[in-house]
Amino acid sequence: MIPNPISTPYVFILLILALCAFIFLLFLPSILELRRPKDPGPRKIAEITTEKDD
Repeated sequence: MIPNPISTPYVFILLILALCAFIFLLFLPSILELRRPKDPGPRKIAEITTEKDD
């Protein structure tokens, strides 16, 4: 009788590793954007008051 290669535990380990790699590739752009964003965000405005001294 020839053993079924799909029923071996190695296939399940490979499937789990492939699933982890796929999820990592899905989230890779967001991880890279968090580490080094392209847009630095809103400009910081210096706190200068425009009140007149009478």
